[in-house]
Amino acid sequence: MPSLTPDDLIVAYPEIDFLVAEGRVSSRYMVSIHRAFYDFAASRVAGAAVLDAGCGTGFGTQRLAGAAKRAVGIDLKDKLLHYGRAQYGAPGLDFIVMDANRLGFADGSFDVVVADELLEHLREHRPFLDEARRVLRPGGLFICATVNRVHSFGTAENPLNRNHFREFDATDFREELGRWFEGITLLGQGFDRTFERYMNNRSARGVEWLLMQLEVKHRIPAAWRHRVRSWITGVRVDRVPPEAFAVSDRDVERALYLVALGRRPSS
Repeated sequence: MPSLTPDDLIVAYPEIDFLVAEGRVSSRYMVSIHRAFYDFAASRVAGAAVLDAGCGTGFGTQRLAGAAKRAVGIDLKDKLLHYGRAQYGAPGLDFIVMDANRLGFADGSFDVVVADELLEHLREHRPFLDEARRVLRPGGLFICATVNRVHSFGTAENPLNRNHFREFDATDFREELGRWFEGITLLGQGFDRTFERYMNNRSARGVEWLLMQLEVKHRIPAAWRHRVRSWITGVRVDRVPPEAFAVSDRDVERALYLVALGRRPSS
């Protein structure tokens, strides 16, 4: 396969938002949010074998690889992985085309499984949780992030975002993951007043709702959408300090993104 640019990926996958730190495809807002999540996860994977499920272009996988003994990113979209191999390829870092609900790894293959905003994109998310627990060693760590439903449109089982099949609030998320993993710790990202103004501005949400109703939101590159949102809200996300995106335990119920940690039972 020839080398790919971010613009090639837009043509190949016009229906989704994928994360590209390079160029102008992804918004600074999304890059900053995901960078903060992966930096948080990377601080917990030193010397570990790590699986990054639903890794997309591998932006986060390569951050995990900087701390881990071995990092494997999986995704079903081969062009995203091809881009990741070319952009981030390094010893100890692998990208494999694979279904998250049918992991081709032996039981107990990994010390850590990471899933950044994957659950809501799976038509059936529970088979993935079965598989994540299976490929973790006993006592292994599961780190998972998802959007917080309290800021979304639609219902838990029928989100207006056409790329989401199930969304969770803090209580739902803790209870659901508690069926597979023990010692669930729930954290969040994006509770700063700046984010409240950026994400919950009535006019900006009205534009987002209309784009969803017309089913055209994901035909518009995320970077463009977020420029419009910045213009409406007056918030320049590129000027927000990095610590504002940090994973934290404060006001989790109102966080824009939920982050959970749990462990596979030892027995």
